[in-house]
Amino acid sequence: MKYENARDILPDDLLKAVMAYAAGKLLYVPTGGKRKVWGEISGARGAIRARNREIRRIFAAGETAEALGERYFLTPETIRKIVYEKKEETAVELKEILSLYSDNDPVGLRTVFEMDETSSWGETYFIRDLEVDYPEKKILLRIEEYFCATPERVAEEAKMIEAYADAGYPSAHILPNRYEETSRRVEFEGHPCLVFAEEWLPFPTASRDGECGARDTPVWYDGLLRHLGKIGKLRLRAKEPCYAILFDRFSACEAYGDWIVEYLFGDMEPKAETLSPMLRERFEKIRTLFLENREKLESLWEKLPSSFFQGYEGKSDFYLKEDGGLLGFRGFEDGGRDVCLSMFLNVILAARVSGGEDAADREVFDPAERERTLALIRRDLSIIREEYEFTSEEIEAAPYLYRVMLFGRNYYYQGLFRTLDDPERIPRLFDYIETQMTSDEIGFREILA
Repeated sequence: MKYENARDILPDDLLKAVMAYAAGKLLYVPTGGKRKVWGEISGARGAIRARNREIRRIFAAGETAEALGERYFLTPETIRKIVYEKKEETAVELKEILSLYSDNDPVGLRTVFEMDETSSWGETYFIRDLEVDYPEKKILLRIEEYFCATPERVAEEAKMIEAYADAGYPSAHILPNRYEETSRRVEFEGHPCLVFAEEWLPFPTASRDGECGARDTPVWYDGLLRHLGKIGKLRLRAKEPCYAILFDRFSACEAYGDWIVEYLFGDMEPKAETLSPMLRERFEKIRTLFLENREKLESLWEKLPSSFFQGYEGKSDFYLKEDGGLLGFRGFEDGGRDVCLSMFLNVILAARVSGGEDAADREVFDPAERERTLALIRRDLSIIREEYEFTSEEIEAAPYLYRVMLFGRNYYYQGLFRTLDDPERIPRLFDYIETQMTSDEIGFREILA
């Protein structure tokens, strides 16, 4: 805990009163509330728990206590205590979790997805999704520890699903447990997990791959765009922002503000350092243009209409019928608030940059290819426009949002990153990016108004 100078914090009269009792002394001022457990504020307690889970996992895989002691700078006796320590009294077994949703024992139990890893930025992902078949019902039981698994997000997810159902789109509802809770926190296998359940809702037609933007099935893609427009009409407000959305303060990239800024200032910085002084100056200009666009967009962000969409812009949870109609949704990753326009562009750009690793390069160095892409984006927006009425704020924000999102898509993550290794191609690439950052080649106002 660092100390502060009382002169910088206390008003003069209070400072004089304190100095009469403790001038020159180092004081501890309690919070006045419930005393925090050691490591609760700094995060050290959670870090040690994560370390101990990793030690138990490696030990179970066959590593010795002596080798683990050397790796983690602990004695072999301490390693053995960690490996064989009893579970905390709050821990529950799977049987107890299953009893939250039925008095009967399951007649069938199958793991449909599991993950147990720590990301490169320190987030824990412990996920157990189970298909549970009770005599009276079947559910998808989700036992999860990760940053999006919060009671608030599950509650918002439940509201989102109800809204979809009211609009005529079938989806898997969140099932309350026997205590009428949408979720419950438990300690499971050494992890602080959130437990919630969805009804098991199999779809008769479940095309999970290639339906969004597949060139051989354009009617499916058009149908999906129209349905997105219809869903956008709901414009429901949720309390929590979505991980995939810009300016998300829940993001693991919090130090930068959002994941696109992380890319531009983190991943790109080492590359830019290898450029010549003249090219580094041009790179700084591009970065300045990006920040100017981002600042204008952020000033409009809270004014944009928002709607309940799936939390992530991936297309794996869209289920489509053979005629292109939307059959429904299975599984919602996140019930947070998405801005309508952002989700539309997410889906469009995800589809339009799926033409292989060299797609970005082709657009940069082939004007005809770039014009074809722009024409397809205009067409996609026009299809959404058939169902969705854009606000004046959205029309104003569209060019800024598009420019900012280009940095986070394959255009620059593939093209810019690779081309910076080729000095002869860099000037033309920078010309292309500056054009994108300063002009509206798509013509959003004409399309959306």
